[in-house]
This record gives sequence, C-alpha cells and structure tokens, in this order.
Amino acid sequence: MSPKPSSSSSSRSSSSSSSSSFSSSSSSSRSKRVPGLTEIIGLVNEANRMVATNDANPDVSNVLYLDSRYTSSPERREYLLAHLQLRGTEMLRLKTTTAGDQGRFGEADMNKLMDLLANSHVWGLNIGEFRATDEAWRIFAQRLPDTWIGFVWINENGKNIGASQDVHHWLLGIGTYKTAGVLRGKGSPLSKNRRKNPSWYKSTKHGDIAPWWDGENPVFNHAMASKFLWNPTSSNHFHKK
Repeated sequence: MSPKPSSSSSSRSSSSSSSSSFSSSSSSSRSKRVPGLTEIIGLVNEANRMVATNDANPDVSNVLYLDSRYTSSPERREYLLAHLQLRGTEMLRLKTTTAGDQGRFGEADMNKLMDLLANSHVWGLNIGEFRATDEAWRIFAQRLPDTWIGFVWINENGKNIGASQDVHHWLLGIGTYKTAGVLRGKGSPLSKNRRKNPSWYKSTKHGDIAPWWDGENPVFNHAMASKFLWNPTSSNHFHKK
C-alpha cells in the first residue's frame, strides 16, 4: 500500500501550486497592461500640478494646453478624462493625433469631456487640431449649454476635424447652415453662454462682470485669447484695462 502524504508535504504541494497560480496570474496581468500607461499617468499628474499652480496665482493666465500625447489612444483618453482636474482653468487647448481613427474622440469620450467642462470654469476652448466622429460632434453641440463655453476655435478652412463635411459646415454655420450654425449666430449655444454671468468670477476693477469681458483678466495676456472664431475684445461688452 502506498503511504499517505504527510501534512507537511501536502502543505508544500499546495503552496507550490498556489505560487505557480499567482505567478501565472501576475504574468497575465502584466501582459494586459495598457501601453503607455506610465507615461499618461505622469502627464496627467503634471497637468493637474500645473492647474493647481495656476489656481494659486491670480496673476497668471489660467490656461491649459494638452497635446496629442494625452489623447492618442482610447486608453489614454479614458485615463485623462477620468483623472484630469480642470478646477479654475479658463481656457483649454485640446489636441488629438491625426494618425488614423485611434485619435478621434467617440461618443463616450465626448460625453466624459463635456462632463468635465460642465463642472469647470472653462469658457474658451481651442480645438483647432481636434478630431471627433459625427456622433461625438453632435454630443458636443447638444451639451454646450451645460457649460460656460462661449468662445471656440475650430478649423474652418476645410481641414479634417474627423467628421463629415456636412457636420463641419453645421458646426461652423457655413454653407446651407448660415442661419443655423452651432458656433455662430445670435441664437447659437455660444452666444447664449456669453450672456451668462458666473458667480465664481469677480473683477478687482470692474466688479461683477463675466471673465470673458474683463480686460483685467490675466488670460488676455496669453496668445490663446486671440484664437477664437469671434474675439471677445472686439465686443462692446468688453471692458479694457
């Protein structure tokens, strides 16, 4: 008769099996890691530190620029949109890659971006090098009223925004959409947003005024302040220094 294994040998066997299983699991986990995850974590942390620094200094332009490294893959966009803290940022430039469809914002991406913007102080958006699908652009237009955004820069010279020409013309209010564009005209969401007066902003010189009409606002020292389809400084509502 074969002897029964001792409890100690059973224990060693069980431990060895468990260790092997853990090793296999760890190996599998490592193989599923998102490419570039370490880099995007570092980039988003850096962006959040920049936002915190800007918020702490009222004399600097509260502007944030996120290049295509932040948005070049669905995984990077997912991490960015889940962890970015815009806080007091007033102007945002967001760029995507033009290489293939990987860089285009889809519906889920756009909804997350609009959630971020709706809970921020961003009123100026530079998306001149930004690509999204037709469906994503429709979400962008639909949700603009949820935000403070009254000034946008988008490429109007026929360059690829990732969408069909029809959607491009509709956004810009050109072609057959001259009286019904999203980004132009008195009835556009941008125009309506410009009439808002956020309670979170007070001018030291002009008192109760929207930040986009205040010439004392440090953001107007930044080059991005002139990169809109319609410049706030050309308005009768704008108060110079």
